[in-house]
Amino acid sequence: MRIQHNITALNAANRLKSNESTVAKNIQKLSSGYRINSAADDAAGLAVSEKMREQISGLTQAEDNTKNGISLVQTAEGGLNETSAILQRMNTLATESANGTYKNEDRGNLQLEVTHLKTEIDRIANSTKFNEISLLDGSLSANGSASITTSLTPTTTPAVKAKDVIGGWDVSGLTANNDNITYTVNYTDAAGHSQTATATLTVSVDDKKLTDDKGVVTTTAGGAPDAKEVGTALYTNFSANTNLTDLFNISEDGSGNITFEAKTAGLGNGSVTNITTSNTKNPTTNTVTPATDAVTNFSFSSQTVFDSAAPTSAKSAVFDINGKKFAFAKAGTTDAQIKASLGADVNAVVLTGASVGNTDVSNLATAINAKTGLTATPSGTNITLTAATGKALVFQVGAENSDDQRAQLNIDNMNSSSLGLKDLDISTQDGANAAIDIIKSAIATVSTTRAQLGGLQNELEHTANNLGTMNENLTSAESTIRDVDMTDEYVQFSKNQILSQAANAMLAQANTQPQNVLSLLKG
Repeated sequence: MRIQHNITALNAANRLKSNESTVAKNIQKLSSGYRINSAADDAAGLAVSEKMREQISGLTQAEDNTKNGISLVQTAEGGLNETSAILQRMNTLATESANGTYKNEDRGNLQLEVTHLKTEIDRIANSTKFNEISLLDGSLSANGSASITTSLTPTTTPAVKAKDVIGGWDVSGLTANNDNITYTVNYTDAAGHSQTATATLTVSVDDKKLTDDKGVVTTTAGGAPDAKEVGTALYTNFSANTNLTDLFNISEDGSGNITFEAKTAGLGNGSVTNITTSNTKNPTTNTVTPATDAVTNFSFSSQTVFDSAAPTSAKSAVFDINGKKFAFAKAGTTDAQIKASLGADVNAVVLTGASVGNTDVSNLATAINAKTGLTATPSGTNITLTAATGKALVFQVGAENSDDQRAQLNIDNMNSSSLGLKDLDISTQDGANAAIDIIKSAIATVSTTRAQLGGLQNELEHTANNLGTMNENLTSAESTIRDVDMTDEYVQFSKNQILSQAANAMLAQANTQPQNVLSLLKG
């Protein structure tokens, strides 16, 4: 018997501490609902579940993004639905005016309604927005630029031509004999409508040749062609495409980079938006240097200024830029006077002096930038307006940073000018006959755009459904790893609690054993 060290008690104490620690973990898991509360519980399980949580949170937000995208598409399609109804009414009026039973005076009355309908088409194009994002004014157009529409007379219009440079051809898929790759040029024609042109190349590694779909052969230096050789072959093909050469001067810089320059200055006269490639190995989109924006200069030194004391100045003082109304008002003019005479929708710049000066024009430029989406650059009493470059709206519909986790929306400008209705005139029988074809083309353009929007909406709805399913399955998998099985854990808790109580009782018994030594001392 030993009294310096009570080994039995030490053993019981260690068991008690171990059991109490296990009971504490049982209580933590039962109270939190998680099997893994820290990395110590299951290091590998924690790592896996954290990655799953990252994906689940991304999928949850992507599903919300997709639903917001559906709402945006529905907003755009709703605006075009009304535009389509207006065009149908225009078609009725044009057909009516083309009838020989009408006099030109009658046709003039029909033309009045057509004029108002064109104004409403422009209003829809400029005012259809989602979360302050303009949808139908061309700012989401794939053709490069939104238009500048204004009632002002420009002082000069620089001869700016759309110029697109495309290169960096992806040739990673062209490594075997008889591989095919198709390049699709997306561009806009003079009317601002989206068009495509294609060129298919076949590679022959053994013969060191590239052959296009027109039978033109380009010799390559190595077995598989490089970007320069592909660019040379495409240049030859595109240069033989009259649809492209009617719009563009096409050139190649000797390194495979191809330049498309519109033959005519100004917006709506042709621009290339991108070139996509398609093969079984590596579909991709080649880089496009954006087209140069068209700019227009205006002088405001002689602009009519609204004077509340001279009511006749009100009408001539108002001018519009891209559907927004602006005016200069005499120094000291109040907001109430402006709203009463010019209207609440007019953005008025109150002069700082007796006449329009540099500061006033600078203030106007600030207002134009804020209200129209154009870039207004002041210089003295002149302003240069630059059309906003069109840019696709991209929806993030997945949890990863990759192109297949995104959906893209392009909508061309849907105003009357872009639809070819700017000079629509049914005030004569010949004009009415011509208008029928023009309106028919506009209806086809709007219908095609609506069909594209409908297709995108269906795509997004399927995407949302898939995201919901993926989210559910991943959450279930993450729950299996991370969540505690309450029944099993409670069984373990009960067992460990009993063991803890038993260890505590045995510790008490072990602590009484040294007292047996006293019986020896008594003897």
